[in-house]
Amino acid sequence: MNSSLFYTAQLGPSDLRDLQTLEQNLGVTLIAMDCDSTSQPAQLDPEQLRQLQALEEKSGKVLLAYT
Repeated sequence: MNSSLFYTAQLGPSDLRDLQTLEQNLGVTLIAMDCDSTSQPAQLDPEQLRQLQALEEKSGKVLLAYT
């Protein structure tokens, strides 16, 4: 796996406040990630999405699909 594909985003003070406010409003933890400029989120069909979600559930991991 190419370690430079994804990395934790560096947020400015205003963006960090916005993220923290949304976390509080939603009652969730958010993680801001950056990816290299050539990557695009994969467009999964319903069956592909089902398979991805099944593996997430089985592994206890969060999976991101990019092309």
